[in-house]
Amino acid sequence: PGRTADAVVEFRKVLDARPDDADIAGRLAQILIDQKKYVEALELIERVSLRVQGSTALDLKRASLYFAQGVWDKALQYAEPLAAADQSQPEPRKIQGICLHKLGRDSEAYVVIKQLVHQCQDAEVGVLAGQLAIQAGEPDEGISFLRSAFQQSRSPETLDRVGEVLLRLGRSDEAKTTYEELRSLNSSYPRVQFKIGLAVAAMADKVKRQAAIKDLLARTPDDPELRS
Repeated sequence: PGRTADAVVEFRKVLDARPDDADIAGRLAQILIDQKKYVEALELIERVSLRVQGSTALDLKRASLYFAQGVWDKALQYAEPLAAADQSQPEPRKIQGICLHKLGRDSEAYVVIKQLVHQCQDAEVGVLAGQLAIQAGEPDEGISFLRSAFQQSRSPETLDRVGEVLLRLGRSDEAKTTYEELRSLNSSYPRVQFKIGLAVAAMADKVKRQAAIKDLLARTPDDPELRS
């Protein structure tokens, strides 16, 4: 906090001396956004924009500012032209894709996010790509995206999503393996034993199912929900 406050003071001094310095304005605006001082950040961006026309850095900060507040249409308004102008930059495309999704334009969002997920290592993008792929009727690709996102984040919630999708698709053996992986990652994850039980109950092979049930009950003899 102390260093951040010092940085704010120094950036303000620079802007007093160079009021058209878009780079410093952008850095200061980002600190204010991180501090959730959105009104102050917007006022700063608008003031410097009057002096600096066509600054992509300031337009990106505008997009980030509206994105942080959940004003999806305004964030998209500034991010979309930046994404179209330079597709090598992941940040405006990420904002564009997520905003399209939040606005219910999932088919457009999927086009953006599917391209982006191959370009950058970002677990949030990967999870959204997985969700949109599954909605688009591409479950294998969706699972692959979710798995990649899990490798990046090691998030139990992401692994849980993989298990849910597999179970919904009737791929109970894979779901069981995934939920067992989740249990190894976090044994206290909510209802993980029950989820393994659901996968076991859905297994088509009777012999395998009975063996799996026996093993599961031996592991968790005192779980009433599982026994029911």
